[in-house]
Amino acid sequence: MCVISLCTRGALDSWSRGRSTAALYAVTRAWWLILGTIVLVLLCALLVLPSHSALTPYPFHQLMLAFSTGYGFLLVLPITYLVSLAVLWNSRWFGLTVLVAAILLAALSVAWFVTSWGYIRSDVDGLFVTGENAIGIGLVLALSLLGFLRSARQVQAAAYFGIFALLAWCAFPYFGELP
Repeated sequence: MCVISLCTRGALDSWSRGRSTAALYAVTRAWWLILGTIVLVLLCALLVLPSHSALTPYPFHQLMLAFSTGYGFLLVLPITYLVSLAVLWNSRWFGLTVLVAAILLAALSVAWFVTSWGYIRSDVDGLFVTGENAIGIGLVLALSLLGFLRSARQVQAAAYFGIFALLAWCAFPYFGELP
């Protein structure tokens, strides 16, 4: 048997503490599922803060969920992330799905900010939130494209988490006053 095949078929490495690469792959998946969901719950909880600012904008879709489901909105995006990542993780279409979702988020965000420009241009917080979104979406697009081109599951998972983090934190912000 070739030495290269030993290294690529679940061989034990010194840095893996005796675990095979397949076992490390399963542990990595669990970390993305568990920690990603916890962080998303915390990001969704920012909406509960009594006042909003440029660092804690109100995403419009989160406001609609909060008005319709009460505090149930805290779990909608995290559960969607958890279930969809668990289903898509082993799919050969995961990278393409993340890339398409990132492009769709970017296109919808551009449309959102173009239609909201009348509210944004005279508001410093609005301009700051626009910058937050531009940087975040640019990063997600770069990660998703890199993960797709290199078939790197960890980079694809980071981009997928980034999409949900933007949706929970600052995508499609509401620029008006709350009732």
